Parts: sequence; structure tokens; C-alpha cells
Amino acid sequence: MKRLNWIFVVTAALIAASLLVTGCALEPDHLSIEAQHVSHVSQHFGANPTNFGYNTIGLDARWENEHASLDVSEGVILDSCAGYVNASGPFTICGGSIGPRETFNARVNIYVWSKQE
Repeated sequence: MKRLNWIFVVTAALIAASLLVTGCALEPDHLSIEAQHVSHVSQHFGANPTNFGYNTIGLDARWENEHASLDVSEGVILDSCAGYVNASGPFTICGGSIGPRETFNARVNIYVWSKQE
């Protein structure tokens, strides 16, 4: 866990530094720390709640114009991890995510409506 956190911090710092140094089109409009919960709404209700979700914290870069935005984030799953072995070999489950603790998200948003200022 400590090694993964160190790798995450160094990677995030290098990405942020490179974005800030290069300027122009690569410099995001916003750079923020993002906390995120990912799950199914149905897993939290009913007689048999499940644990298919996970919680992350990461660094988010956002580029935007008047019609759309692009978010790119790199983060780490905060939930505990457990190792398993099946016929395909060893694998890890962190929270409800199968695989390593690291997460990457990219989102494109096209604005449909915006409040006029």
C-alpha cells in the first residue's frame, strides 16, 4: 500500500508539473483533487446489500470551452485489497474492482443547457 501511494503521488506530481510547464493547449482550465464513490444504486437498498463499489481519491484535470468539457483523472482505490487465485492465475480485488488499485477516468461532457450569467 505505501509503495502504491508513493507511485501515485509521484505520477500525479509529474503529470501536474508537465501540464503546468508546457502551457498552451495542454494546460488545463482546472486542476483539482477528486474524491469519488463508484457503485450501483441498487446495492445499497433491499434485503441483501452487496459490496460491488469502491472509493477513490485522485487528481483531475479539466479542459473546457463554451460547448463541452474534457475531464481526465488518475486516482487510487482507497478500499482494502485481497488476493485470489483461480484457473487463470492470481488476481486482486480492491473494493468492488477487479485488478490493481490504480484507476483512470476520462469523461467528455457536451453541454445541453447552461444557466446564463
